Amino acid sequence: MASVSLHEFGQNMKAASFHYPNGEAQMLSKLCENKDLAQLIVTKVREVITTLERNGSYTEVLQKHKQAIAYIKSNTNFDVLSLNCTEYFNRLNNAWQLDEQAEEQKRYYEENAIRLLQQMLQPVIGSRNFINENFLK
Repeated sequence: MASVSLHEFGQNMKAASFHYPNGEAQMLSKLCENKDLAQLIVTKVREVITTLERNGSYTEVLQKHKQAIAYIKSNTNFDVLSLNCTEYFNRLNNAWQLDEQAEEQKRYYEENAIRLLQQMLQPVIGSRNFINENFLK
């Protein structure tokens, strides 16, 4: 249940704010209308993150979002929330984008490694499909 809350927070912020025309301004405006509510939401998300960090089952999931999580957990960034709510969420979006870029880079390296292994084994085995995409995951 806790992981859904963290995921929903991130997905709702990204979907509502950053993937639709004019959505960013509307979502940020709504979130930042009430700074106390925005701080409460972020505080609750921080609590969920702490709970997930205590459960080793979530290590890999949390690692995929390490920039965003580090941003959310930062007290310095939390202080920004009370001073400039819109800036806080814009920076949080930047952290999510960094996480997405890192995951994309990881997928690229995994695909490249599989391709190289397939190329090396093809002459010996006679098939490029000997190593499937889950080999290195």
